[in-house]
Amino acid sequence: MDGAVIHAFRRLLVVCTALLVVACNSGDRSRGAFAEIPPTVPPPAAESRFQALVQRTEFGIPHVTAEDWAGLGYGLGFAYAEDNYCLLMREILFASGQSSRYLGDAGNEQSDLLYTLLNGDEDALTAEWYEPQPDRVKELVNGYVAGYNRYFRDTGAENLSEGDEGCRNADWVREITVTDLMKFLKKVSLQGSSDNGTIRRIITDVQAPTTTASAQSRQSPPQLAPMFTNMHDPSASGSNAIAVGRDYSQTGSGLLLGNPHQPWQGTGQFYLMHLTIPGEYDAMGASLHGIPVVAIGFNKDIAWTHTVSFANRLTLYELQLNPDNPMQYEYDGEMRDIGAETVSIERLNPDGSISTVSQTFYSSHFGLLVDLSSQSPLIGGWPIALSGTVFTVRDANLDNNMGLSQWIRAGQASSMAEFQTALQDIAFPWVHTLAADRNGNAFYGDISSIPHVDQAKLDDCVSGPLAPVVTAVTNSLIIALDGTRSACEWGADGDTPEGRNVFGYSSLPKITTTEYVANSNNSYWLSKADEPITGLPIIMGALGGENEQQFLRTRITHQMVAERMAGTDGISTTPGFDLDNLKTLMYSNRVLGAEIALDDVLAACPFTGAGLSTDVLLRANQACSILSSWNRRVDLDSAGAQVFTEFWRELKRDFDPAGNLEIENQQLWTVDFDANNPINTPSGFDLAESDNYQRIATALSTGILNLEQANVDPTAPFGDTQFAQRNNDRIPIHGGLDDMGVFGVIKGGLSDGGYQSINGGNSYIQAVTWDDTDCPLAEGVLVPSQSNDPASDHFSDQTQLYSDKQWIAFPFCTDAIDAQLISTTELEE
Repeated sequence: MDGAVIHAFRRLLVVCTALLVVACNSGDRSRGAFAEIPPTVPPPAAESRFQALVQRTEFGIPHVTAEDWAGLGYGLGFAYAEDNYCLLMREILFASGQSSRYLGDAGNEQSDLLYTLLNGDEDALTAEWYEPQPDRVKELVNGYVAGYNRYFRDTGAENLSEGDEGCRNADWVREITVTDLMKFLKKVSLQGSSDNGTIRRIITDVQAPTTTASAQSRQSPPQLAPMFTNMHDPSASGSNAIAVGRDYSQTGSGLLLGNPHQPWQGTGQFYLMHLTIPGEYDAMGASLHGIPVVAIGFNKDIAWTHTVSFANRLTLYELQLNPDNPMQYEYDGEMRDIGAETVSIERLNPDGSISTVSQTFYSSHFGLLVDLSSQSPLIGGWPIALSGTVFTVRDANLDNNMGLSQWIRAGQASSMAEFQTALQDIAFPWVHTLAADRNGNAFYGDISSIPHVDQAKLDDCVSGPLAPVVTAVTNSLIIALDGTRSACEWGADGDTPEGRNVFGYSSLPKITTTEYVANSNNSYWLSKADEPITGLPIIMGALGGENEQQFLRTRITHQMVAERMAGTDGISTTPGFDLDNLKTLMYSNRVLGAEIALDDVLAACPFTGAGLSTDVLLRANQACSILSSWNRRVDLDSAGAQVFTEFWRELKRDFDPAGNLEIENQQLWTVDFDANNPINTPSGFDLAESDNYQRIATALSTGILNLEQANVDPTAPFGDTQFAQRNNDRIPIHGGLDDMGVFGVIKGGLSDGGYQSINGGNSYIQAVTWDDTDCPLAEGVLVPSQSNDPASDHFSDQTQLYSDKQWIAFPFCTDAIDAQLISTTELEE
């Protein structure tokens, strides 16, 4: 069936359904349709505002079809609430500053204070985040809220889900408003900036400005402490992506592998969906929970994905205080007042009583004042008191309110050129974007919200008493500018979106190619390994930036592409990509850390002497014995992978005490990092260095000890030690730590019995290509599964599928949907 027929048929399903429809949720495969109202004729007052058809296919995937955006949102809101009502409702508490009031210690007081400040004025929020939206976005969110509320009314608080993330009979469940949803969407856009835990902390730690040092700061000498070490941690929210063009494809069509790494709990998870307005929008894929549009996915012509970008989303400004009035600061030779606003939240105490917590926030015209002393004494009270300065923060995403509109446009694109045009609103808040199309084009771009601070301005404005120190000690992960001069304000390009001071599309890093591009959370620099992007300001990517050491995961991504093109990867001797070998690559579970260093470790075995205790030597040599027969992968049958996992953890703690993302201490490596060979260096462990010999032996020993203390057999198959507990089922999970060079990341904490507290990693995985039909060839899996309700049939089914290294053939066209159909729900309100 060709595409035009498919779309016409699906439209017929909607516009011909009987007017009186009810939610049936049965296994009935019949499809009704809605009587169509001509768009030029106002509907009668009694007509429904929202109509949608929700068809669920295997694994609980909702396919929502409607004749307008309001109906589409309505169907999706209802379907999402069926699976995960409590997750979004709980997150709305946080976005509204009410988590401490209802959740007590499980809430977050700092977050509540900040979001009471940022979201507390609902009129202002509506004016800034809702009213500017295109009509279709307004219709979509109104429909989504109505569908979500419809589920709540139909179900009742007493029948909501239970379990760790349930909310049955909770006193905080209710119908939500569009304003509630906009609060949540604003919070999501700030995840890479003001809602980051470190930034949130320095905002809420702030005290009234003063030019007098405290007694404690006068007595404490300055010292360099680790600062913002966890701010840019892709282990929590990272990703991989490979986009293949026709020159690297065996079929001539493009291919895309999307592999975002997200939490397995909360609204940071993905939710699978297929949304259709016949003739206007037809996209399938996933979004973070609560986002009512496909954010990563595909249509009949193009597929796209995102990886988390660690480009700067904010800058600090150093303000020179008025020595006679610390509530003023100098700007262009004049004094400006510092604003103050006090907010209050309620907190549920352990005894059931309610107390009030208040916080005064201070602000300049740039933004909120911050206190860096909790992050580094060097930047904290002692030298700030001497310098008479304070810091304030400006966040590029505070006014970035067009994300939904841009994702809709991306999903409507029918060519790479249209897709690139859709990106020019610069509304994706904190992600790289990679895409491929059926014509064999591949694209990479960090087309995201980055403060417009070009290199000339960086050279001029990273100045003042402490701004250069802040910038230096964070390796430019935080950039601090001179706040005394208007010349240091953010700039704009000719194509910067109106009213925003971010880089425009023309200035941002991007590549269009017919070969390949890839990204694994490092900067733009090596998104195509043989064509580095260079000469851009460091604000666009300090983490793994130009001529900097790359993540092991970045390196193995590019190595796997090169080996596939050479036919030397063991998958096939035929060079180039097709859908099957792209899927095999995804589940290969290689460990680059072992590939580049384990031979050196084993060559030093058995460890002897060198001042090491008998116990250390016994355990180190036990590790040697196990690792000598390990297959250097993190598959379910990879006996000994747990030993290398714990060894690598200990090695990083020793050689990287500041908690950086790679072991950059070149003392460890035989071949140091070489900017001219970044995909293959550093490599090898230098055990000829006696200090390295002792430290590696100790790390091996401690790794074995960690497993002993957790009652984990170091010789067991890895699948016996790493698993997800779903009700009474223990599902073995393959994959491993990103910092030891595993492409398919799984983050699990070691506890009694194994790695059973999996908190994130592989989430929504999609592999997409095309043939000569209108139906894309798309397969994937949502690793944590579709529902967080333990009573749902879709609480663990995809988790088991992932464990078995299987994939869902995503049903995009009508025939495929019919073949996998498990239920039909017709909705009207």
